[in-house]
Amino acid sequence: MKNIVLIIISAVVLLALSFGAFRLFLPPDPQNAKTGKTAAGSDTAAGEDDTDPPRRPDDIRGVWIATVDNIDFPSKQGLSDEELKAELDDIVSTSASAGLNSIFFQVRPTSDALYYSSIFPASAYVSGRQGEAPGFDILEYLIGSAKKDNIKIYAWINPMRVTASGSPKGEDGYPVFAESNPAASHADTVFEYNSLYYYNIGLPEVRDMISEGAAEVAANYAVAGVVFDDYFYPYPKEGCTVNDEAAFAEYGADFGDIADWRRDNVNKLIKLCRDSVKAANEDCSFGVSPFGIWQNLHEGNGGSQTNGLEAYSEIYCDALAWIEGEYVDFICPQIYWNIGYPAAEYKTLVDWWNNAVDGHDSVKLLIGHGVYKISGWENENEIYDQLIFAASKKNYRGSVFYGYSEIKADTRGVRSTLSGLFGGIQ
Repeated sequence: MKNIVLIIISAVVLLALSFGAFRLFLPPDPQNAKTGKTAAGSDTAAGEDDTDPPRRPDDIRGVWIATVDNIDFPSKQGLSDEELKAELDDIVSTSASAGLNSIFFQVRPTSDALYYSSIFPASAYVSGRQGEAPGFDILEYLIGSAKKDNIKIYAWINPMRVTASGSPKGEDGYPVFAESNPAASHADTVFEYNSLYYYNIGLPEVRDMISEGAAEVAANYAVAGVVFDDYFYPYPKEGCTVNDEAAFAEYGADFGDIADWRRDNVNKLIKLCRDSVKAANEDCSFGVSPFGIWQNLHEGNGGSQTNGLEAYSEIYCDALAWIEGEYVDFICPQIYWNIGYPAAEYKTLVDWWNNAVDGHDSVKLLIGHGVYKISGWENENEIYDQLIFAASKKNYRGSVFYGYSEIKADTRGVRSTLSGLFGGIQ
């Protein structure tokens, strides 16, 4: 009997050891894949972090695709329809390979459109000449292509920007617009700042036009959402002033300070656009991706422990007002700094924004990551560490990455990292 017991015990031990050896030859679990070192520099095995990787299927995992100045699409102006379609398909394929489920596609980089619009002319960034459209609907094609991989499309709009640095100008220095461009037929609705032009949202008719443009996309296309980025009033440039004093004199009687009036203009625009989008398509979400710092903490203002440009005072964006008023369905602050960066520390800002949305369940918190900076970061595993930290926050509902070219090139293995985290999520 004693010998039989010993034989059984030996068999069990041998079986356990064999299984352990067998596991050495199993491929790594893609959901737990991790490459490189932690921020502390130690080789930490996957699964030993304080927080598991983000795996909720309904979290947004997105990438920004910039069309202004041909940053991401199209690669150059004047491509054929087939070349354009091939580039769109490649964007979808790259996004799918990274485990992403959303594409934030810039459909209105300036006062133009990469979709069929009755308000704005076709974008010069596609054809090379504003008002000349390709032979197919770019946005409609992208939605169809992405659907095969269960990727949703968000329509990214720049509401105030009329021209960008690469916009063509005539001999008089004034921008060259298509006749159908609202900025051409209503030149009194724009102002010049640092040689660029912007719509004056202090004018009610301008806010109406922008909201109608947002609603047009929501009504006519199967987009998951409409999103604005951080460009509202222009970022400050020494020696330049915003020329909106006449509008302030006409509409700002209730405000002693022009800065408060400008913030109110942005607040009104955000609320109006969300209402218009919802009226056009109640299933379409509306959100904004503001600059990462609302205000630096001083004199009990409730700001973050940072020391950088303040969106509140410099570009007149009061994101807390949008959250508290629930003017947005999601907020995606651009926290494009690394963990440990002194002036604007990533973890400090994630904590601040997590607290900002707390108690506002209708507002989802997404985190914007600056993948375009990845080559300059000392920590080769920065994006992984950022995602793990963000996922530990109560109100985190996803991430959006700016720097498509870095994901496409798999710079420092970033696409592999994202695929390892997200690839197994359906």
